Amino acid sequence: MKRLLTLALLALTAPVLAQVFPYTPSSGGAGVPGEQGPPGPTGPTGPTGATSTVPGPIGPTGPTGPTGSTGAASTVPGPSGATGPTGPTGPTGANSTVAGPTGPTGPTGPTSTVPGPTGATGPTGSGSTGATGSTGATGPTGPTGSTGATGSGSTGATGATGPTGPSGSDQWTYVRLTSPVTTSSATAVNVTGLAFTPAASKTYRIEAHVIVRAATATVGPRPGLNFPTGLTTQAVTITVPNSATALGFLAIGASTAGQFVAGTGLPVTTSDYLGEIWGTIVVGASPSGTIQVTIASETAATNVTVQAGSWLAYREIP
Repeated sequence: MKRLLTLALLALTAPVLAQVFPYTPSSGGAGVPGEQGPPGPTGPTGPTGATSTVPGPIGPTGPTGPTGSTGAASTVPGPSGATGPTGPTGPTGANSTVAGPTGPTGPTGPTSTVPGPTGATGPTGSGSTGATGSTGATGPTGPTGSTGATGSGSTGATGATGPTGPSGSDQWTYVRLTSPVTTSSATAVNVTGLAFTPAASKTYRIEAHVIVRAATATVGPRPGLNFPTGLTTQAVTITVPNSATALGFLAIGASTAGQFVAGTGLPVTTSDYLGEIWGTIVVGASPSGTIQVTIASETAATNVTVQAGSWLAYREIP
């Protein structure tokens, strides 16, 4: 029982002793604490002294009573107990084979006035080449050099002629007479094949070459032109030879049907002669019919002919 009391006392006083006599490790490292020796025997009780006015030391702690039932957990922490005394230092243990913890770094020494040795050169870097910088501004143009001497070599041979380029588009539309048309009528008849139908609201330039011949030299062929309805303007001129030096002439301004130039005879009956038609036609919104080349004889019952190869051309004016 005494041994249990002694151990309990040491457990209570150990924290206090640890503060009063803190453990300082020797330079050789902390040793292993020695075993606590047994307590000595209790001496005999001395006589009772006079009542002291100074409280005596606290007696040894009595034996621990039986453990009571555990009370409800306190929600308020109790006060911290006093730290027990530090126990005696145990004997120094053998040198440890494990290095102790590193001590704190000492203060930096004064800057050296003697340069240290140069370290080895590090490996050469291998980074990729940086992007090319932007081109600088163009410098001013230098002065023009003097003209060099003219060469004296012979002229080279002319190169081969390149292929002919494609033909340009012809804005004219042609209708051509493929067979002769003969009449002895003194009124105008159509020269079948020399006609076209104008489109609404268009303006046209027209030309015609009417190749004519007469059975009698004193009877003249009379080319003419008929118009559709719905025209705004029909400004046309027609000519035909009346002799080797004179022309019959007709200027048309109205759309009256059956108009022709007054031919009075051709120089001879064995040759072809040229009658011409040209003018400008302005078409309204609702035309009806064709622009038609006609032919008539100066004298009824005397033949006149429009020869094959005669043509009528027209083109739209933008």
